[in-house]
This record gives sequence, C-alpha cells and structure tokens, in this order.
Amino acid sequence: SANSQSDAMAFVTPEALLVDCRMSPVDDPRLVPLIGARLRLGRVRRILVQPGPDSEADNPAAAAQVLCEAAKAERFGDAETMHLIPVQAAVDELRELQRRTHNHELEAYQR
Repeated sequence: SANSQSDAMAFVTPEALLVDCRMSPVDDPRLVPLIGARLRLGRVRRILVQPGPDSEADNPAAAAQVLCEAAKAERFGDAETMHLIPVQAAVDELRELQRRTHNHELEAYQR
C-alpha cells in the first residue's frame, strides 16, 4: 500500500549528502559534502528537483531532473551569478577537483 511505502522511505537533508571522492576502491573513503562544494561555476548552494515536461504522466519522477544550484560572487559588488547544473555533472567535477588536489598533495609529499 502507499502508506507502507511512505513509512519505509527515508529523508535526508541536502547538507547530509556526501560524495565519495576516493581515487581507487581500495583507498579509504574521502567524503566531501556536496552542499558548499566549490566548482568552476561557483559554490553549490542547494539541490533542486525540476519536473519534466510530462509531470502529469503516470511516472512523473522518470522525467524529473535533479539539479545543483551553484552561485558565484561577482568580482565587484554583492551580486552573484546563479547556474543550474545536473547533479551528476557537479559530482563528476567535484571528483575531478578532488583527484587533482590528491595528486598535488602526493607530489608535495614526494619532494
């Protein structure tokens, strides 16, 4: 029944979403919060679910998109530029930035 499905559903706050950025499956976990992560387009502020064009269809979730809102401060003033990017693109970029940081740390350690 619908009631038993909602009883089994767990809800988390967006701040609790972590991205595992380990370089290899045998490495220790390297968990980075998605909210607040710094990307090229700015810091991730929030996660949004955008309904698809067929939101009245039998399965509205199938057409929905999960997006990250990234905000970047302008150089002068208090204005911010907002960008919406697919959550998978944000996760991929976060992992790539963490990989670069990890490689830089390794190089610095080896000197």
